[in-house]
Amino acid sequence: MAVWRRRILSAVAWSYLGLGAIAAVIGISVAISHDIWSVVVFDTIALLVGAGLVLCPERFYRLKSISLIVLTYTVGGYFSYQFGPFAAGPLWLFAGPMLSGALFGWRAALGSIGFLVIVLFTIGALLARGSLNWPGELGVGIWFVISSSLVALSGMLSVSIGVLLDGVARANREREDAIEA
Repeated sequence: MAVWRRRILSAVAWSYLGLGAIAAVIGISVAISHDIWSVVVFDTIALLVGAGLVLCPERFYRLKSISLIVLTYTVGGYFSYQFGPFAAGPLWLFAGPMLSGALFGWRAALGSIGFLVIVLFTIGALLARGSLNWPGELGVGIWFVISSSLVALSGMLSVSIGVLLDGVARANREREDAIEA
């Protein structure tokens, strides 16, 4: 199972680098044209971190995995905070828990969902208080329903994937133990 988790991590890291490079180039060019230098800096750093994760050796699996999950939440949270609920798209609401479940199992997926719930409540509270203003006419209630639905769906999928992979790992260990015996 460890081999499959390493392959999943490698595929995701390369995908992040490839897609992240495209998004970063577009984001940086638009940010420069609008004089939003914080986005230029953020995109550049995120792209460099993504490249570093791809180049990070396999033996640092745990560090690489956790860093990829943190990068997912950081990019999604930053762009949602900076530009509104759909700036980063709902991808980060799915990607973090899914990666946690696939790379570390169902308990990590549950922890990831718990983290998202805290983030959603924090953003909702900031919106309700008027401390956070997003462009557009999207109300707090609509945003909260959409985001909560995505988190619930992500939770079911990520925990299921984690349980499935943990079950496969347990079955493989039992088979190996039986062969040894």
